[in-house]
Amino acid sequence: IVHYGVSHVLKGDVGTVIKINPNYGGQPYVMREYRLPHERYVNLQLGPGGLWASGEAGLDILTYWSLEPVDYFGPEYFADGRQFTFSGDTLYVADGIGGVKVYTYDWNPDHILRFIGGYGTGNAVTHIATIDDNFFISDYYSLRHLRWGAPTAIDSENETSLPSEIALLKNYPNPFNAQTAIEFTLGLPSNVKLE
Repeated sequence: IVHYGVSHVLKGDVGTVIKINPNYGGQPYVMREYRLPHERYVNLQLGPGGLWASGEAGLDILTYWSLEPVDYFGPEYFADGRQFTFSGDTLYVADGIGGVKVYTYDWNPDHILRFIGGYGTGNAVTHIATIDDNFFISDYYSLRHLRWGAPTAIDSENETSLPSEIALLKNYPNPFNAQTAIEFTLGLPSNVKLE
């Protein structure tokens, strides 16, 4: 649910967005209903220039008052937008198995979404929150604290900066018997094969 003034916008089933006034004459009143062109979306919130709805098909941006389409950014941007947050004109996206993706959004007048960096955890990133230049991401197994633009990793065991280059880290445990974990970083989201 997104609250704005006296009205609320609700995420309905299979791509429906419903705008209501919850106290119109003592009862909820449906002010507008709109069916998004893409059905499977999971997040709805206010952002620059309107109402943002994201999911497996990418991102739809609607005007808040009339729920008319403003922009669409498809799966080539992010294919599983579980949650996103803004810091000024910077957009941080928890993109499921795509990890964290960071964009700038120029919404007036050009409506351009520009990719500027990313970070993968190896698991599906589900939530994200920002405080100043710090942001916090969670996946199925961990909570990570990252600092955007830090030249080196934050000096803490569980905190990491966004990588700027390809690096292969030490495996753990070592020596190992049945399995080991090998972490690596990439400067940009890429398909890789580790041999």
